[in-house]
Amino acid sequence: MREDKSTTSRKLRPSRPIKFTLFPKLPPELRDRVWKFAVPGPRIVTVDAGNSIIRATTTLSSDRIDTFRIKYKYKFKLGFSGENEDPGMLRACKESRHVAIKMLPIRLPSRDPKKEIRLGLHDVLAVQNLERFLEDMCIAHSHGFNIHPSISQIPALVIFSHSSFGDDLENFMDLVERDAIFQDSLQVLKSLQTLVFCCERRNRSASVKKDCFLNYATNFDPSALNSPQSRLLMAAISSQLLYKELMNDWKLKNEHVDLKIPETKIMAKGWPAKRI
Repeated sequence: MREDKSTTSRKLRPSRPIKFTLFPKLPPELRDRVWKFAVPGPRIVTVDAGNSIIRATTTLSSDRIDTFRIKYKYKFKLGFSGENEDPGMLRACKESRHVAIKMLPIRLPSRDPKKEIRLGLHDVLAVQNLERFLEDMCIAHSHGFNIHPSISQIPALVIFSHSSFGDDLENFMDLVERDAIFQDSLQVLKSLQTLVFCCERRNRSASVKKDCFLNYATNFDPSALNSPQSRLLMAAISSQLLYKELMNDWKLKNEHVDLKIPETKIMAKGWPAKRI
């Protein structure tokens, strides 16, 4: 009786390995390098800051019969809710977690104790309700509240051209020009080095769980842009120039000689790249 050739070839063909079982036997230095390659980023880490300043109690006092004074006591509790997925390396094993914590050293306070919100030094933070967050940081600083140390470690913020969250580039420039809220918040955001003006219309349906810079670029070709892209770019460039002028004027006026003003970068997603 003849045996089917196809059956024989299937028997002789080695089965594919389901798991790579030799990884624990690799030298520690090599395993560390593999884990470092697996760390996600650089990323856009999207968070909602919520309301940090809570008016706790009210006290009435009177010096005279016809005069009353109202005193408010405030509580400050900062907590973020994260929109991105947690990096799996934080929970894969002790070794991967050790590497991930080194590569993502900034841990923001989270409202959900089961969710870690971590930033790497090359990540940028997108804060929904940015105006309220900056205002709360200014109030907390002026009242002497203890602010979580991670806030002073944030390296970069991203502001989108248009956002359904209300935190777009035009609103941000109002904060810089009219209220100086951003300038005052720099006393808290001590490590802020970069503001990224992103030429993108961000909406609530946008997937931000695995947001990374793979599809974003800063070296795009302006001559290859379509009309909507050109308008977004011109608005970003105008904001960039106005920002620099306003910040320098504010720095001189308030005698903040040693203050380093965060630089700005313009970024876009999926735009035609500039030819080298």
